[in-house]
Amino acid sequence: MALITWSNEYCVNINEIDEEHQELINLINNLEDAYKAWQIKLVDHSLFRWYFNEFTMFMNYHFQTEERIFKERNYRNLDYHENEYDILSTKLLETQKNIAKAEMFAAEEIINFITHWLNQHILSIFQMQAQTHAKIQKTPTEKSRFDVLDDFGELLTPA
Repeated sequence: MALITWSNEYCVNINEIDEEHQELINLINNLEDAYKAWQIKLVDHSLFRWYFNEFTMFMNYHFQTEERIFKERNYRNLDYHENEYDILSTKLLETQKNIAKAEMFAAEEIINFITHWLNQHILSIFQMQAQTHAKIQKTPTEKSRFDVLDDFGELLTPA
């Protein structure tokens, strides 16, 4: 069973980005499968490490795609998007070191982190679209599907 499944909820209506988000979901699911196989000793950590490297390389490619498209469309809050990428990159580098040492806890931790991160990342794109195109009219106390919340349920507002 897949850890995360693509649905129309994730669709940002930019075909290139939607296709890449679908690939990221596939890579996360492959990571989860490799982790489970490693956990029950069907394979060693090398399969997980391989999928992890695939995820990392594709993530770098994906951010370049998004940056290009967002600049073409004059999206606001590109600094927020860059910061989001920096946080993920730092976490991926830290994890890469632990996985090289075959530390299983790092595998489970990164799967949880990137799954949560991808959900928040896609929501932040909705927010950027909405702010740029001023499609959402709401009072300050209303919440919409474009709002990105932190782990405590507080509204995040990109700088």
